[in-house]
Amino acid sequence: MSENRGDEALARIAVLKAGIERTKGRIEDLDQTLKQNGIKIVGLEKMITRLRRTIVTKEAEIGRLATNVDQLNGQVTDLSAQNDDKRRELGTIYYAMGTKKSLTQSGVLVARGGVLGVGKTLAPSTQFDEAEFVALDTDQETVITIPAKKAQVVSAQAVTSYVLTPTADNQMELRITDPKEFRKIRHLVIVTA
Repeated sequence: MSENRGDEALARIAVLKAGIERTKGRIEDLDQTLKQNGIKIVGLEKMITRLRRTIVTKEAEIGRLATNVDQLNGQVTDLSAQNDDKRRELGTIYYAMGTKKSLTQSGVLVARGGVLGVGKTLAPSTQFDEAEFVALDTDQETVITIPAKKAQVVSAQAVTSYVLTPTADNQMELRITDPKEFRKIRHLVIVTA
């Protein structure tokens, strides 16, 4: 439920409550008038009875509206949480970094192609242990610090979606410049030297 509709429902409840209070005041005034004058006026008594029924009806309506508002607020909370979870899921990539040897031993990288061991290229494996990867929410963070002087991205992220730059403390930094494009490949593999 939008804030606007929630505010409208709460305003309507407030108007109904104010109307009930006014009606109760009228009933008390009429009762007092009857008692002071000692007059039994049938029409006045009928009006009082009718007003009392109206109060009961309006109080029941307020109860229904309040319950409805509570339910809708609960739905809004649930949908907001689902939306946040989905956003996080869509914005998350997984990265693994290490030397060629460590990534190959862990099954993250494989050597492909080549003849008799010559001309092989490194590529991310299609069979790997998810525990070797670290999650990164690219909506919140766009920089990965790489503790090495040299690094190379061997996964298929678009080259235009990131920049690899050296830092002053002999490390590298991968800065994601286009998160939407970068996320098209969920698993990032960085080989360090």
